[in-house]
Amino acid sequence: LLAIDGLGYYQEKGSPKRLIRKGEAVKCPANTLHWHGASPNQFFVQIAITDAKKGTAVWLEPVKDLEYFSPN
Repeated sequence: LLAIDGLGYYQEKGSPKRLIRKGEAVKCPANTLHWHGASPNQFFVQIAITDAKKGTAVWLEPVKDLEYFSPN
């Protein structure tokens, strides 16, 4: 996951939420439940790269507001 602009969040299930800033990269481990997206008050532009030979992403339920807005 490459952060192109703005400010985003990334969180793996059971781990603290972290900020992603422009220029940063995050490796999303295979078969690890996680979410990523814009922070509440700022846009976020990202590029997600997937090795399609190893399978595609499986989208689950949307992140709940309580989880998204929690301090951690």
